[in-house]
Amino acid sequence: MIVDINKLKILLKFDGIDCSNFSDEEFEVIVNSKLHELEGFIGADIIPHNRRFISHDFKGGVLELGFYPIISVHRILVDDECLPKTEYNVNNDLGIVYFKDRIIGSYRKVKVEYTSGISDRDFNSLIVPLVKDMVGYTVSFGIANGNLGGYGFLSNSLHEGDVSVTFANGSKGSSNVDYGYNSGINSTIDELRKRYSVSARVRWL
Repeated sequence: MIVDINKLKILLKFDGIDCSNFSDEEFEVIVNSKLHELEGFIGADIIPHNRRFISHDFKGGVLELGFYPIISVHRILVDDECLPKTEYNVNNDLGIVYFKDRIIGSYRKVKVEYTSGISDRDFNSLIVPLVKDMVGYTVSFGIANGNLGGYGFLSNSLHEGDVSVTFANGSKGSSNVDYGYNSGINSTIDELRKRYSVSARVRWL
């Protein structure tokens, strides 16, 4: 999953935020830092990560993987033998493997190799717009901090021509958590957190 850096700069320009003074490499660093920051906030993988689950004492019909959502399961080995894909189903959203036949009797060694991360559609429709806003907020705060001699954090808002930027200063999302952004961004992060890390397995249980 790749964020189109040039497209993001154009969208920010339409929001009144000029990022032309950043090189593509510098801007990419900002974007990637926000993606990793967002992963920490919502408690789920956004960027694809190759994972490996190993249990030396598994039995049963349902296996919960530690990271989800899942993009794909590459292979499952039971006692070092590859299990045919027809022998299991995967709920990608919840990170759960359902075995066709329960693994019963003595405990078995099970290894699952998979890639966690969100779907391309969610990445483009939910994550990219939010990262754009997070980058825009950070850049605007940096400009304000410079204009106010390093005291930007004491200001509630900054007006520069036709552009008005409101800062967080304790603004919280719907779950009363302050992620360090304005209330709109905080609330969007809350919604993603509920979607990916809080409600998924609660619904399954």
